[in-house]
Amino acid sequence: MKTTSGDVGKVTVKAVIQKASNGTTNYSDYSSAVNRTLEAVKSDTALTYSIEPVGTLFAAQDTLKAGVAAGETLQAGASQFDKKLSVIAKDAAGNKVALPLNYVQGISSSDPNVLSVARVTTDGTSNVEDGYVIGNKAGTATLSAIVRTNKGETINLTQSVTVKADAIAVDKLEAGRTNATYSGTTTMAYDYFTKDADHQLKVTDQYGITYKNADIAKYDAVLGLRYTVSGVSGKDASVNIDAKTGEITATGDVQEFLITAVAPNGKSVQVLVAK
Repeated sequence: MKTTSGDVGKVTVKAVIQKASNGTTNYSDYSSAVNRTLEAVKSDTALTYSIEPVGTLFAAQDTLKAGVAAGETLQAGASQFDKKLSVIAKDAAGNKVALPLNYVQGISSSDPNVLSVARVTTDGTSNVEDGYVIGNKAGTATLSAIVRTNKGETINLTQSVTVKADAIAVDKLEAGRTNATYSGTTTMAYDYFTKDADHQLKVTDQYGITYKNADIAKYDAVLGLRYTVSGVSGKDASVNIDAKTGEITATGDVQEFLITAVAPNGKSVQVLVAK
């Protein structure tokens, strides 16, 4: 949501899910309304700043090799294993104030052997607004970020960051949906698990890093997710699945089958595919 420059005040936004009757365009409310009140404050409002806790990082640079996945550089700002800094601003009452950018002007690490950092240009010019961190070796280091405030001043924000070398494990495995319609043109398992851009096959590791759909197989070296297929029905039907990539090949009049995605620690999700 954007506000008009210079305008201040409050606005209430109401959202409700509507559903159309079968075969018609007559929509009616399908859920309860959710109301949110937003307030635009003056550009010179007194704000206090901090960095959202980064959390524990994986010692990716020391543990892995560049090329562990296609295009993986293990460099802050360009890696699956890095994290972007999120700058938090609050008003005098402690309310969070949304910022259009993070306004990170500089970033450093007290020990680059433990914590590697980078700042990244966000608009293709000299304006550098984002800072990234990635773990090097196990240990603890202090992150320092120079942030430009709403008053045009710059301040230094710090945070202690812990890096661990514990092997990556699947902490959470989620399916975007549990039922899907069979299509002979759909050849990847993750497509059947995907409902939309916000609901995909998703793995989150213990460091809080998320991998979705094709990236799950791309980072197989650290995730090890595997796929199985069962319950195949239909005349002369046969469904095979590549255990590592999830690529599907099917023949015959396929009516139904069940795909299971399972992590090395036993966590699993399933989607039932049927015509």
